Amino acid sequence: MGRYGNGASLEDVACFAGCSEGAVELYTKWYFTVIESLHNDFVCLPTDQEKEEEKSWVDQHLGFRGTWQEGWVMYDGTIVVLYAEPGLNGDAYFTRKSNYGLNLQIGNLPSNLCIVDYSHGLTGSAHDAWAFESTGAAKYPDWFFKGEEFAWVNSAYPLTS
Repeated sequence: MGRYGNGASLEDVACFAGCSEGAVELYTKWYFTVIESLHNDFVCLPTDQEKEEEKSWVDQHLGFRGTWQEGWVMYDGTIVVLYAEPGLNGDAYFTRKSNYGLNLQIGNLPSNLCIVDYSHGLTGSAHDAWAFESTGAAKYPDWFFKGEEFAWVNSAYPLTS
């Protein structure tokens, strides 16, 4: 029921949708309840066997062998563009591409692009390296990675051991 990004008011959305402001709040709550209830069905860590299959795929399709083959997940950030500058702290949402947005980090499997980790909610001005700190891989590396496993990332992300 969104309308014009986060620049819309509750009253504006209710008027546009032809319902009460209370209904907008209720429908929004239901929407997020449904989305959050589906999280575990679609976003989960691969099993050890699935990780090995990813490593094999990386070896077969990208030619990385030995230690390099231990990378089974790849991360990148993207901006979810907002319709307009937010009214509160708008400058923080201004991106390097001269628009307003939110930073979204996605960790996915190379072979099928299945999402296994993500973070969202940071402002568009947040650097990918900073936004990555909110992912499961950054917060809980010993749970996410085993042994010499690592994530494939671009040069925007710092090296850690």
